[in-house]
Amino acid sequence: MKQHVLRVVPAQRPATSNWVPPAQRDTAWWIFYRLFRCRLRRILTIPLEEMQDVGTPTSFDPDVDRQMQNERVERMLSIAQMAQYWSDGISIGLVDPKDAKEIYERLSNHLYAWKDKLDNEVAPRTAPLEDLAKLDAFANVVYALARYQLPRDYLDSRFERQARNLFAITGESLLRSPRPVRPGFTTINRTDEETDPRAQRLSLADAFVRGRPSPDWALRWK
Repeated sequence: MKQHVLRVVPAQRPATSNWVPPAQRDTAWWIFYRLFRCRLRRILTIPLEEMQDVGTPTSFDPDVDRQMQNERVERMLSIAQMAQYWSDGISIGLVDPKDAKEIYERLSNHLYAWKDKLDNEVAPRTAPLEDLAKLDAFANVVYALARYQLPRDYLDSRFERQARNLFAITGESLLRSPRPVRPGFTTINRTDEETDPRAQRLSLADAFVRGRPSPDWALRWK
C-alpha cells in the first residue's frame, strides 16, 4: 500500500484571478506574483503546522538527517517572499545570479512609486510603511549583487528621478563592505568604489519611516 506524502510547496504560482495583461501590471504585481528560482534550506520550506502534525522524514541516522534538513533545495519565490525570508534571518540564494538585476529594478520601481505617492499625499493612511522599509532594506543587499550588471550611469538616472521634486525626502545608505577575497583568489576587473557611481545605493528608508532604521542586519543574501 502506497503511503501518500504531502508535497510541500511554500510558494505557488498566482491564481488565475490574479493574472492581468502585462500592459496593465503595476509595480506591486511584479513584487508579489513574479516568481524566481531560489535556493534555501529544506527544513525551512516545511510549514510549522506540518512539522507538528506529521514530523520530518528520517533515516534514523542523526548525521544524515541533519544533512537532509540543511540541504539547499530550489523553490519558486516572489520578491515579497524573499524579503520576508531575509528579514526573518533565513539565507536565500538565486539559481541564476542574473535575476538579481531584474529583482533590484522591480524593487526600485515599486519603492519609487510609493515614495512619489507619499510625497503627493498629505496623510496617507493605507501606506504599508513597515513593509516598504523592509523592501528597501532588502533592496540594499540585492543591489550588492546586481550593481555589476547595471550600467555605470544607472545611479545617475535615479538622481534625475529624485530631482523632479526639489523637496523630496532622501536618505543615503552605504552598502556593507564586500567580503574579503579568499587567499589564492584574485578579483578580476575590480573597480574603485570611490569613482564607480554604482558603489552606493540611494536608500529610500527615510521616506517610509521616521528617522533612520538602526538594526544591524547581517548580510543573508548569497
